[in-house]
Amino acid sequence: MNYYYTAMVIFLLLNFFLVCSFANATETVVLTAPEPLSIINGDMVRIKVEASQAVDWVELFASYENLEGIRIEKSFGQINNPPYEALWDCRMVPDQNCGRLFLYFNYHDSSGLHEKIGNRTDVAIDRNTEISSKIMKILYVNQAPVIDGDLSDWDRSKFQKFSSSDNTVEFYCVWDKTALYFGIEIYDKYVFCFKEKGERLRFPHDTTSYPQIWLGDGIELNFDVYNNKKSIRDTTHREIMISADGILTGIVQDNFKRRINYWGENIDCKIKISGTLNDDNDSDSGYRVELAVPWEDLYDKLQKEAPKKHGLEIGFTLFNYDRENVTGNWTFGSWNPHIVTTNNDNPSEWGTIVLQKRGYYLYLIPLFILIMALLIWPKIRTRGKKNPERDDESVSPVDPIDKLFIIHEGKNYPQMKSVIQDLWANPGKKYMVNDLLDKFNLGPDRVRQLFVHFTGKSFKELFLYIKIEKAKQLLIDNKELSVSQIAYDLGYEQAPQFSKIFKKFTGLPPQEYREKG
Repeated sequence: MNYYYTAMVIFLLLNFFLVCSFANATETVVLTAPEPLSIINGDMVRIKVEASQAVDWVELFASYENLEGIRIEKSFGQINNPPYEALWDCRMVPDQNCGRLFLYFNYHDSSGLHEKIGNRTDVAIDRNTEISSKIMKILYVNQAPVIDGDLSDWDRSKFQKFSSSDNTVEFYCVWDKTALYFGIEIYDKYVFCFKEKGERLRFPHDTTSYPQIWLGDGIELNFDVYNNKKSIRDTTHREIMISADGILTGIVQDNFKRRINYWGENIDCKIKISGTLNDDNDSDSGYRVELAVPWEDLYDKLQKEAPKKHGLEIGFTLFNYDRENVTGNWTFGSWNPHIVTTNNDNPSEWGTIVLQKRGYYLYLIPLFILIMALLIWPKIRTRGKKNPERDDESVSPVDPIDKLFIIHEGKNYPQMKSVIQDLWANPGKKYMVNDLLDKFNLGPDRVRQLFVHFTGKSFKELFLYIKIEKAKQLLIDNKELSVSQIAYDLGYEQAPQFSKIFKKFTGLPPQEYREKG
């Protein structure tokens, strides 16, 4: 009898391994390009399928769904031999938020036809590389506002305003060690919400669903917790949707697992409507929303303690949904005017809220620093003349090009590095910002902002920095070159002018710097 049970166990284990092997074998034809969470910033997209088993043919598809829900699809026909790939010219597709692009394939093998495999919706088109500069500074409060839908305890002089069709939205935010607090007033002539909002699935195979709050009147708040300004939302981004009749849903899009998570169980929200909900016969004034978002709720899914400190920056934006039931029109407005319905899920387009602490001591800090600088500067200047020592990094910089960049997670700006490399290779050439406009395809003011954003220096400061760093390198590594020749190679017409500028930045004349090298 023992032999019988042993044989049965072995038989079942063998079947289990066979089933697992077969299951893995069915996943050997996969969509490999573009990779998950790819950012498409051009007009040509490479779509590729790789197969580790014999297939008869592969057919690639690319499509997108416009705002009217109409899907436009393109087939690249059957490809009979590897490589199974195609280039998709998507220039007719506008910048879309994540979830509107669909890339998938059919294939045929000995077991038959397999349709719509690898349906990828987690890529996005983002041809606009600009990062939003919208900023709102919010103050610390010792006494938090009462969350009751009444905004009389708020300082209305600090409220910011934006329009959403015929609506006007005014709002502000304050903070303390417990939560972020929002006071929002929406002026709306007709307040409408669906009594039966229904539900929709965010991802095809996800069982998570939530009310379609955006179909009626309401607001949406989005938080980029680390202000990383990515082009696709991930689990560090938080969304709150609130309907005018008080339905609140907090969601997190997990694009890696292709599902929706809920958050914000402890958010306190109160709404007051000035008028009658869903009554076509009256004229409403609008509705007020007041809410407290606890720090612990904002950060708990990340398993990190909320910073709650002065100077903290959080990516943020506020949307308003406006439904006119009489006409059937639906409109959308945002605090950041550059956001439209197609890029509202793109965190790089959101603005930023900056935490500020109120207190007289903050005004004393700059005064204290100024006094200390006036007292210490003469000693520093004297010491610099008598013993102008510099650390190794100043004498022999390690990769001065890479040192210029400030790390921005999720952003890639090859044009900037190309310009800096060109400046480094040709320090004697005369450059102006206007000479770089074609490379960036942006206006001069925006190009100047990009230099400060990515390097911490203006264009003029950056070019001078590169000249000085190049001069250090030439003085140490090319001792056969005279100081006059180096000055000329760096674009200075006279050696004394170069020596004066070099000493200002290093504390030493060029020749003395070379000797101490």
